[in-house]
This record gives sequence, C-alpha cells and structure tokens, in this order.
Amino acid sequence: MPIRVLCLHGHGSNCKVLEAQTAALRHELDDDYEWIFVNGTVPVPMAPELEGFYNPSDDYYGYFSLSDPKSLQKAMNDLHEFITAEGNIDIVMASSIASSLIGNLLQTLEAEGQSLFKGAIFFSGMAPLDLATCEKGDLRFLEPAEKHKLISIPTANIWGSRDEVHAHSAPRLSAFCSEEANVNVIHTARTPIPGAADEFDLVAAAHAIRKTVEKAVAVY
Repeated sequence: MPIRVLCLHGHGSNCKVLEAQTAALRHELDDDYEWIFVNGTVPVPMAPELEGFYNPSDDYYGYFSLSDPKSLQKAMNDLHEFITAEGNIDIVMASSIASSLIGNLLQTLEAEGQSLFKGAIFFSGMAPLDLATCEKGDLRFLEPAEKHKLISIPTANIWGSRDEVHAHSAPRLSAFCSEEANVNVIHTARTPIPGAADEFDLVAAAHAIRKTVEKAVAVY
C-alpha cells in the first residue's frame, strides 16, 4: 500500500502551484506515495512571491482568513472533518502558514490524546498560532518559550537559508517538534521547495522525508 500524503499549499496559492513546486521532489520519491492535494476554501489574492511565475487569472486560496483570525478554529474543524471522512491519511505535508494550521491541529488533538497523522512534513514552516488571541481577533504566532505541548509525531522541517521570511519562522516551528522525532533540512535553493535544478538539496529533502516516513510507519 502506498503512503498517503495530504498536501496543503501556502496562503495565496493553490493545488496547481503546489503540484508544480513539488513535481521534482515527488519524482525523486518514486511511486511509494499517493499525493492528495486539497485547496483552501478562502479566496485570497495571489501570493506576491508567485507573481511572474503563475497565471494571475487563476484562483488562489488560503485555509483561513488572515484578516479574520477567528476563522482559524473553523479551518481546524473543517480539516479534521475532511481527514476523518477521507480516512487512512498517513502523512501531512504543509507549506508556509498551512504549517501553523497543522501545528495547531496536532497540538490540540495530542492534548486530547488523539492523532490524525503518523508524521508531518513542513516546508518553509511557521509556528502555531495563539488560539486564545485568534478568538479575540488578533493574529499572533506562539513563541517557542510558550510551548505547552510538543508535536510528538515524527516530523521533517525543510526550509531555505535564502528565504527572507521563512528562514526566521521555520526554526520556531521546528522548536515545537519533539527533538528526538524531528529532522531539519536547511537548503540553499532559491525556491521554497528544492527542484530539479537543485539536485543536492532535492536529494537531501527526499532523504529527510523518507527517514521521517520510515520512522512514522515504524512507530505508528
């Protein structure tokens, strides 16, 4: 049976973009995986970093509204319902602020003794959000010193050293992951996810994902 991977794009992106961004990586990982791409439900403008590379007339989405932080809880509930209905999701792969959504969902469920996934892959991640302040309408990321519950499932945090935004945010998400179960990959590619032109970084990312998946399958 293939490893089933739920794939979540970044804010202002879509499944089509994420499929293109991960094409070389998925090829490197061969046929052992089934990739399930899910669009966000909130229409938003195209992310600035995608301009000039993708069609501006396409539809772009987020999983929750950055201008309405209260929508984060609904996004968590909707995602939980989707995964439960879909069934048998082994790994979640999330990019950018979608990693925050997954981080919050994992922390909430683990505090309740539940788990939806065996492992998680984060690209250019961002820390979980403060659910209490989001309910008040304020968007605030948790700081590592505030962590109350680590993400215990096997994880891989992959980000670029040239990424001006996520080179600072991704290590914060990594700090919320169990050190024993996490692997970090810091690459030098110009894109958030290494492509065919970045063979060394591509192979390193694929190796980290395989290692994480093997650990996740063995443990769970």
